[in-house]
Amino acid sequence: MSTIQRFFHITPVENLPAILREGLQPRLGERSQILGEPEPAVYLFTSAEAVDDASMNWLCDYFDEEEALAVLAVDLNTDFPGDAENEFEFVTTQPVPPHCLRVMTEDVLGETQYFSTLPQVCNGT
Repeated sequence: MSTIQRFFHITPVENLPAILREGLQPRLGERSQILGEPEPAVYLFTSAEAVDDASMNWLCDYFDEEEALAVLAVDLNTDFPGDAENEFEFVTTQPVPPHCLRVMTEDVLGETQYFSTLPQVCNGT
């Protein structure tokens, strides 16, 4: 019997409507291309501490200063295909269904002007 493990994903707020509708789809995005990733994948942080560490150190370098970022909690069965390549990251080449996702916060950069729009985004409007 598998259990549930919580991971985290950071994305621009503008991506939330599509993600909440379609889930997280493996892609070779801009950051993946910069890092020379070989195949489309979904990258998840293994803990809230890893999210904090990344957002305070390197992750914000990949986003515009004014870009609002959302943190998603991603609840997956422990038998969901993927690899924990290191202690802070889980990588899967499989789509993550929308029912596995929950919006945790609207902006890891500390901006609050987007908070009032988050309920409408979550409701799919």
